[in-house]
Amino acid sequence: MKNFLISYTKGINERYSRVGTLFQGMFKAKPIETYSYLLNLCIYVHANPVKDGLVQEITDWPYSNYLEWIGERSGTLVDNEFIKDNFDSPHNYTDLVMDYLKTRNLPSDIRSYLNALDE
Repeated sequence: MKNFLISYTKGINERYSRVGTLFQGMFKAKPIETYSYLLNLCIYVHANPVKDGLVQEITDWPYSNYLEWIGERSGTLVDNEFIKDNFDSPHNYTDLVMDYLKTRNLPSDIRSYLNALDE
């Protein structure tokens, strides 16, 4: 991960004629220990730009592959079989993400997992 972040920072700095770091603090990682975590984290990550007030509509966030997940844009950063196998359809996935945005309710084990990342 360190090498990836260094390369990414160099690329951004070169592209935008800037210097310095892009990220503050140490990189934190926790293993995703259950399949339930993985599925709920997909929803959480796609909803974050709206949840955190960066955009009004989830489809407005240009740095996400959400549009590929729901079949509104073609791209290579999506595994359509994973979506079909785990969420039945792009429409079902959209419903799950929108439900999370309305309720801000994730399963308690997922909330605990995310809170542990802040420690």
